[in-house]
Amino acid sequence: MSEKIKEETVNVEAEQNGVPAISVEQIIEVSKRIDTLNGKRRELETKKNEFDVHIKDLENIKTLYGEDSKQFETKKGLVEITDVELKKLEDEIDNLTFKRSELKPYLDAVTDLFDKERMAQVSREYHVEVGDLKNFNRLIDFCHHSMIWNSKTAPALMTLATNLEENRAFARSKDFDGVIILRSGNVLALQDFMLNKMEGKGWNTAKEFLACWASCGKSIGETVRQIQKEYETAREYAQYLQNIDNEYGQSENDLPEEEMTTKEEVAAEL
Repeated sequence: MSEKIKEETVNVEAEQNGVPAISVEQIIEVSKRIDTLNGKRRELETKKNEFDVHIKDLENIKTLYGEDSKQFETKKGLVEITDVELKKLEDEIDNLTFKRSELKPYLDAVTDLFDKERMAQVSREYHVEVGDLKNFNRLIDFCHHSMIWNSKTAPALMTLATNLEENRAFARSKDFDGVIILRSGNVLALQDFMLNKMEGKGWNTAKEFLACWASCGKSIGETVRQIQKEYETAREYAQYLQNIDNEYGQSENDLPEEEMTTKEEVAAEL
């Protein structure tokens, strides 16, 4: 669990209205309970199959050896033991099972957390060392002329170029220290385009590219690793959201129709 998740507490509106807020720790506990519940369900299915096999064997033994045989008594004992185990598992599942009214506050809370973290990622900015003005201009020139795009990557290239252009005035100023500011998605796009979607011809072009990457590649790589580490928070939220939403979808619906919100729709689109 990431350090950021440990510090999060959600459902602020509920807290302000006098309703206890739901903490991330509570969301995690609910998700663990769902994991336990799913494990018990799998055990139950296995035990049911085992019970069916014992019943069939009991019928065969009855036909071959009769009800008074030792073999029949032994198998009958196994049937009874398995039946007790089945009932125990069913009771455990009943105790772990949720109703929608129980899960809905957690589903809403983790949906809010995931959405806020996802939006924060989009706008989060990072400082990237690119070297001097000449190297900065190389990056922009590569965006305009050398980076390969398709229908899926064209928006990312356009957004990257725009974000780079936002730094042009500062890069031309006397205060330029070789560091530009890029939003998280554009840092990821810059590394991807530079390493996987560049095309050129001739020795001079290759020299320009290698000189550019030598100046900024290390900083870009370090920033990408930082972003990916921070993305762990959103990934964890997404896992909890998916887990709770899956259980919500199969739980008993005891909610009045007017209490259904669009948050279930958000989770369903995840």
